[in-house]
Amino acid sequence: MKRKLVLFLTLFLVGIGVITAQTRVRGTVVDEAGEPIIGASVLIKGTSGGTATNADGNFSLSAPENGILIISYLGYETQEVSVSANVRVVLIEGSKSLDELVVVGYGSGQKIGSITGSIVTVNSESIRNKASANVVDALQGRVPGVMIYTSSGEPSATSSIVVRGVGTLEGSSAPLYILDGIAVNSTTVLALNPNDLESVSVLKDASATSI
Repeated sequence: MKRKLVLFLTLFLVGIGVITAQTRVRGTVVDEAGEPIIGASVLIKGTSGGTATNADGNFSLSAPENGILIISYLGYETQEVSVSANVRVVLIEGSKSLDELVVVGYGSGQKIGSITGSIVTVNSESIRNKASANVVDALQGRVPGVMIYTSSGEPSATSSIVVRGVGTLEGSSAPLYILDGIAVNSTTVLALNPNDLESVSVLKDASATSI
């Protein structure tokens, strides 16, 4: 009976020691300019415990005395700091950038180069090297399967574009123009300075009609 009591007291004291070996951490997370970062993730390494910074960039949590805190935020490099009563963390903007994405009307955002549809891109250098009144004329002869007709030589003349022939008898066969993610009409496209465009992409497979 005495042995059981001694064992119980020993385990009880060890448990108290484990519980008391915690540090109340109060900290602040800021950027390189000293501005508070709202919603930064503060996790205790090796556990699922953690918290997030408030509107002032402050956080508070209990962590093991010899623990490590992992502080992360989108667009910034993740940092690890030792647990202490007061912590101030300065996050540095990450040098890595997101891969370019192409968002199409019939699917989700995809990485450039992994698109299954037929897409041809004409870069700015090719457009500038060709003397043309507008960007539509600059595409003539550069995109296979795309026919461009101009009624006159005037800069404001409307150009007709047919992609792989006319696919409808009654509906419009005119292409859909998207400028920086916004649908525009052909007049807006013709008014653009070809030298101001970074690139022009033409989606010309059958799935383009679903847009």
